[in-house]
Amino acid sequence: GMAPLDTTVQSIQKVQISPDGSRILYRKKAGDIWGVYTMDLGGDRKILLANTAGQPNGLQYSNDGAYIIFDAPIDGRREIFRMDSDGANLAQLTTAGGYDPVIRPEDN
Repeated sequence: GMAPLDTTVQSIQKVQISPDGSRILYRKKAGDIWGVYTMDLGGDRKILLANTAGQPNGLQYSNDGAYIIFDAPIDGRREIFRMDSDGANLAQLTTAGGYDPVIRPEDN
């Protein structure tokens, strides 16, 4: 079987599994900098996708696994962001504040 992920050592939070079951999406703080990361289910191939000015929340994959959405603080308020599942094309989706994004079953 697969070894359990030691979250105490990794200090990972807000874990989500990709729709195809191959990757783990999570947030982690390194020093004073928060980041959005992915890794293989076994704990290998850890990749920093994006640094954020503060703690990212609401991390989730789109239903088709093509995108990752989350909220994070920018200029003193939380906004919603989207990026490709490999971290490319990071875009801010809201400009008047936003938090706790939700992907509905019918969304992509």
